[in-house]
Amino acid sequence: MNLHLIGSDADRRETRLDGIEIRAVAALMAETFQRLIVADSGVGLVADFAKAFASFGEVAAVAPGESEWARRGSRFAGADAVLCYPGGLGTLASLFGLLSGAAPDGPPVTPSIYLYNWEKFYAPLLLQIETALVTGLIRPEAIAALRVFESVEELAQQLCGPDADGP
Repeated sequence: MNLHLIGSDADRRETRLDGIEIRAVAALMAETFQRLIVADSGVGLVADFAKAFASFGEVAAVAPGESEWARRGSRFAGADAVLCYPGGLGTLASLFGLLSGAAPDGPPVTPSIYLYNWEKFYAPLLLQIETALVTGLIRPEAIAALRVFESVEELAQQLCGPDADGP
């Protein structure tokens, strides 16, 4: 099964992300997913996660030569699940594309999206989504694939627990 990673290319030691858990999340995800697909940046949090995942499974990179939309489309086309770490505008663009079902070529992509809400990074976004649901601007099925976790233990429960939906 394929896990696709989106997140920051910034060096986590130069941002507030220095303490973010990587190795334990990589090990846990590798129990379910055999292959990690990442943008081939070779730097930052994404590279750190890819290096950790490589200890447990296969890592494949999407070449940076394509346009951003083409890369996203090809990267998510075979997605069984997506893991979203904190990141900037590129991460948010990828996340919104997945949540809205936007795919540049072909049918909408709606894999499970594991959103790492580390230190409440995504709390404002999650509040906005909740508000949009309550006001009827978003249908519940549009975000049914979203699986939010704040710790390795919560992720383990979602992946392996008695009520786990699976990827």
